Amino acid sequence: MEALGIILPIIIYLLTIVLLVMLIILGTKLMKTVDRINSFIDYIEEKIESLNNILTFATDTADKLSSFGGRFVDKFITTANKIIGIGSSDEYDDY
Repeated sequence: MEALGIILPIIIYLLTIVLLVMLIILGTKLMKTVDRINSFIDYIEEKIESLNNILTFATDTADKLSSFGGRFVDKFITTANKIIGIGSSDEYDDY
């Protein structure tokens, strides 16, 4: 019984030391994994930013083309109305 009282604490201390070492190793591997994930997220953010720039350029170009198209159609209709002779008549201005 006396031997069990001496050996059991030593076994528990050894197991605690092994558990502590394993936790330290696991913590370092976890930190390396988090660093790799952070670098991957940074890479994805760069790609999204470049894609965002492309989409912003496409949106601006589409807006300018739409504005130009609207002005072109307005000018065309105004010119066609002048050629045909449909102008703003006073009979429709009463309303």
